Amino acid sequence: MNTGTFINYQLAEALLLLHSYQKSNKSLAEFEVELTKLKEKWKKDTMPSTGSPIPDLYIMQSITIDQLIQIDSEIDEYDSFSTENAANMQSIIKTSDGDVKFDFSYLDSIVQLAREKGKKVIIDSAVVFGDHFPEIFKSLNKEELTFIIRYYISELTSRYGDAIARIDVLNSIFERKDVKSKDGMAIEDFWISIFGENYGKEILKNCKESLKANIPLCWNEFYITNPKYADRKTRFLSIIYGIENLNIIGIQDTFQDSADPEYTLSVLKEIEDICLLTDKKAAITELSCRLSKDTVIELYDVLNNNPTQMGITKSKVEGRINTLIEHIIKHVNESPAFTSVEGRISKEFDFNAFLLELRELREKGIKINTVGNNWNKLLRLINFENEKSQNSI
Repeated sequence: MNTGTFINYQLAEALLLLHSYQKSNKSLAEFEVELTKLKEKWKKDTMPSTGSPIPDLYIMQSITIDQLIQIDSEIDEYDSFSTENAANMQSIIKTSDGDVKFDFSYLDSIVQLAREKGKKVIIDSAVVFGDHFPEIFKSLNKEELTFIIRYYISELTSRYGDAIARIDVLNSIFERKDVKSKDGMAIEDFWISIFGENYGKEILKNCKESLKANIPLCWNEFYITNPKYADRKTRFLSIIYGIENLNIIGIQDTFQDSADPEYTLSVLKEIEDICLLTDKKAAITELSCRLSKDTVIELYDVLNNNPTQMGITKSKVEGRINTLIEHIIKHVNESPAFTSVEGRISKEFDFNAFLLELRELREKGIKINTVGNNWNKLLRLINFENEKSQNSI
């Protein structure tokens, strides 16, 4: 079972800078001066497609040398680095007088770090990204957008084909209605308006035909294991069943802390069955937990009315998260369909730990471990025990 973690471009730049100082005779004090300069540069970095400032990325503005040294060691344990949107097509496109180019400069640092460490990269949210409406593509027709997609995949895989383990072509888009354009168009409706109801099949076909290396393509979705969205899950699985150019079914589920492990595993089994019937594979593409609405209410109730019990309440919440993650890890490790699990290095780099509803808790110093205990260590321990058992037979 392969494991992966997320590396944003700022973390990659900082680690590469650390490596250069470790190879020289310069002191860590000198490195700290250069790290401060790097942090100032990040404040001025902009999105290539729009020129808008890049928001703060997790703890990068406050990260210390000791933290970087520790992270540099910890990421050696993973097989791949997910690129944290650094190669997202709509973010890195640059057009001028009809000329189309892509700015891969932020991706360069992540790929360089991966190559130095003998790892592969996973291109996160490559073409279709449901979290942000592609305003930059609103005026394009099918022919024009098809050209851009094919050109993007060709350029991406020509440059980095040897370093890419997987391309997540579509991410968090299926029946997505909460993200809209400035004039109120839902994001999935945009892609339907260009490529039709079978937009996923059409886009994956264009990507497959444009590859310059043999790289598996993935459709990555969320809330697949949430029982509230069971009908949506059924519709999604029925669609991907028949997509020939889809190699990997990605589950980016923001598993809720209150989830029923039995139901969660039953859905993973459904996905396994589809994989076995269609020669596809599956991956857990973001292993972390989002706190349920009831849990958030409970935490604030304790904070405001019985703060002395916060430690007990926090432990219970994190206990549920650990239990769910352990169930998932053990299940996929034994699965013939799942090939990879990817998760965050720590809660300090987890999107779910920085959600708006948790801000007041964070300000009070209450930081929930949304990624559980060391899941990667748990997976490797299970693999070690399995190997030891087989060798003793």
